[in-house]
Amino acid sequence: MRHGAAAGEPRGDGGTEALASYRLRGGPDLRPADLPDLIPSEHLRFIKGCRDYFETVRHLFAHAYYEPDRPLHKQSWGGLRWASLPPVLARHCSGKVAIVGHTPHFCGEVLDFGYPKCIDTFCHGGGWQTALEVSMGKVWQANLAGVVREE
Repeated sequence: MRHGAAAGEPRGDGGTEALASYRLRGGPDLRPADLPDLIPSEHLRFIKGCRDYFETVRHLFAHAYYEPDRPLHKQSWGGLRWASLPPVLARHCSGKVAIVGHTPHFCGEVLDFGYPKCIDTFCHGGGWQTALEVSMGKVWQANLAGVVREE
């Protein structure tokens, strides 16, 4: 997705398909102005209640990457959701281990750099869905064929 894409523009991130799933209630010509009326209020409440990040004493969790020199509460919305891993990684200023995604690793392995750990194992493209238990470092994965594996 291009950061800041206007409503109604192709997104390329699965958002178009997600919005299309509501067309059953809204007809074939879904317009952005129709969205508040077409998406069930409980879905909107859930989405609006989602956090930009989550943190514990030792870890921080974000969908994408982080700005290393900024406290989490001062991070840009776009960075936390859309930034891929940069060529040169830096530990977050909090010193916490970051669990991130949004940079797919096509071979299906967790990218473990010690302080960022990227668990995007290309699920959206047919790879593995990955779960990481952070205190022990245990990994569980499943693929579309129903194969489950543990590390």
